[in-house]
Amino acid sequence: MELTVNHLHLSFFGHAECLHDVTLTFGEGVGVLYGEAGGGKTALLKCIAGINRYEGEILLDGHPLDAGKGGDVGMVFDDLALFNRRSLWYNLTYPLRIRKVPKPEWAGILAPLLKQWGLEKTFLDNPTYRADEAVKVRLALARAALFPRKALLIDNPLARLRQDDRRAIFWTLSRFLRDYRGVVLYATDSIDEVMSLGEKVAVLSNGYLLAHDLPATLKRTKPSVYVATQTNPFWRAIESVAKDGAVHTAEGVVVANYPPTYEGKRVLAGIAPSMYRLTDGDEYAVRNVLWTEGKWYSVLESADRNVVVEGRLDVGQKTSAVLEGRAPVYDASSEWRVDGDEGEEV
Repeated sequence: MELTVNHLHLSFFGHAECLHDVTLTFGEGVGVLYGEAGGGKTALLKCIAGINRYEGEILLDGHPLDAGKGGDVGMVFDDLALFNRRSLWYNLTYPLRIRKVPKPEWAGILAPLLKQWGLEKTFLDNPTYRADEAVKVRLALARAALFPRKALLIDNPLARLRQDDRRAIFWTLSRFLRDYRGVVLYATDSIDEVMSLGEKVAVLSNGYLLAHDLPATLKRTKPSVYVATQTNPFWRAIESVAKDGAVHTAEGVVVANYPPTYEGKRVLAGIAPSMYRLTDGDEYAVRNVLWTEGKWYSVLESADRNVVVEGRLDVGQKTSAVLEGRAPVYDASSEWRVDGDEGEEV
């Protein structure tokens, strides 16, 4: 089974394009859409669901997709699309009602879903507007799981949850996604969820498709500034000048590979915490120590800048740091990588 989006454009009257020539292919299993708010995730999913009118082509198993026929596509909206004045039970059983499933069959269908999504002890006769947000999310996901679909679209329903609720529901959701038979597109604004799923991710920003690859590959290759900053802790791009096979920054000079046309011009240099070597001195004071993705990082503060280095230092300790190694180079206007290297900074 395969879902293909070809040269998709979407715009609303009087506004700039929401999607710019997006082309993607998703096979059976989990596909991930990642980006910050306004990136185009919801716009793309609504095109696939048949809600937005678009220019381009969407195919499911090689055939033009008509979401209004045959029940091929299901969607969990970011606002959950629940009837707030109705009961939780009514919302959960709504798909059974419109499909006219006989009521004696409901118990056999619902019992495993209630257990799977942690709703077996929930008082489902309560009106939906009184329910906790986490309960609403679990119910919306359980409702989407009632019937199999060729394609299931999940539009970041965890975004408004508290972190502890989000982690608990994501753990349940991730198991459901991996067992789903069909194409699942999961949109999220959490890079932690992207990395946890480990599935191929399409990165969207301002309606443009910036990358589509495995998270580990994007983390290594850093094809654009946006992708690099999202996938690498404390990575940043700083203004530089390309000159004599190096990039000259306010923090130091590091080796770089860039096309000859950039010689003497302004570029962006990618700086990772691993590129700093600590030396004797008191230029910086250690302001904070953080743990993320299995490593310690120390935040150093001076009179005019902050930098982050790998390793755990004592808060308040004085030190100096020297920038060294090789930096990836990005065009200052487009923010796309131009050096051709795809390895780690050294």
